[in-house]
Amino acid sequence: MDRLEARRWIEETCGEGWLHLVDSVYDHIGEKYEVTSVYQKWGALRFDISPWDDEIDSFLESISDKSLTTCEVCGANGKESRINDWVHTRCESHHK
Repeated sequence: MDRLEARRWIEETCGEGWLHLVDSVYDHIGEKYEVTSVYQKWGALRFDISPWDDEIDSFLESISDKSLTTCEVCGANGKESRINDWVHTRCESHHK
């Protein structure tokens, strides 16, 4: 999955708020790793990468942690929100 596909998927399913995090991952991994999927799970941005190793796992966990405090819609400070029984990370404005 290339950067454009990942950005498009996150923008369509979550919004624009996490696009800078998607870019951070692609900037960090270079050509050493391949993103096999990107998605939102339990309110966090997640990546599946190949090959997997401890170094990239630690970096991806830090990105996931950042996403838990970043509104997936706009990029402002966010927190866990439950909307229609789904967990999202949203700012006060986008929680409603």
